This record gives sequence, C-alpha cells and structure tokens, in this order.
Amino acid sequence: MIKLYDELSRSRTGKHAYRQLPLMVKPDGTVERIAKVNAKRNVKSLYSRGYAYEIYVDVPKDAYAVQLKMIKNLRNNVKGVIEVYDSEGRLRLRAVYRDGKVRRSRGDPALERVVRRVLEYLNIPYRRINMGTGIG
Repeated sequence: MIKLYDELSRSRTGKHAYRQLPLMVKPDGTVERIAKVNAKRNVKSLYSRGYAYEIYVDVPKDAYAVQLKMIKNLRNNVKGVIEVYDSEGRLRLRAVYRDGKVRRSRGDPALERVVRRVLEYLNIPYRRINMGTGIG
C-alpha cells in the first residue's frame, strides 16, 4: 500500500496555485487517475483555498504509481516534480519539470516511458526530456 496525495489549492489572492495528482500507469501503457482508494483522509492544503487528501492505494504488479506535484506562480511559470513508485512502494524515479524541460534527479532512466505517458495524458507541454543527469 502506497501513500499518495490529491490536492488542489490556491492562495487567497489567486496568484499562486498548487496541484498534486495521483496517477496509475498500467503495464500496457495506459494512464488513469486513481479512483479506487483503500483509505482517504483530509490533510491541510498548502494554500488557504482548496482541498487536500492523503490517500492509500494498492498498486498492481508491473504497474507504476505516479505522484505529480506542480506549482504555478504569479507569472504563470509552472514547475514541479514527477515521482514514479513501483508496486512495492519504492521510489523508482524522480524527475524535475522546470522551464518546459524534464530532467531526472534520481532513479532509473529506463522509466522515461512512464514520464512521457503521464505528460502526454495530461497534455503538459515540454521541449526536452533529459534522463541522463542526476544521481544514479
């Protein structure tokens, strides 16, 4: 069982927004939002307006759970983190999204296909993906 977060919050002024999204990538490459949860609990959100939940999910064998964390600032610049977990709950890949580029910060570069599937599913624009950098 893995602990993930589902959050959508924005500041009082509306100038900043934060989104955490739990996704599941199946062995055939399909991506879906996690709907079936074992437990769900309210937690405090980053900003004052919005909601945040802590959810616990079971990940099937050969599937990956993805935690997407994105923050938008006053100038509509978006940056974030994409974390890929295996069925046992181990962090397999952590990638950083900044300035339209995705860069691996730690983990297995072979899981680039999972990151690409998530970006295509959510229609997140990117210019380049670099999985050769970072700590191995």
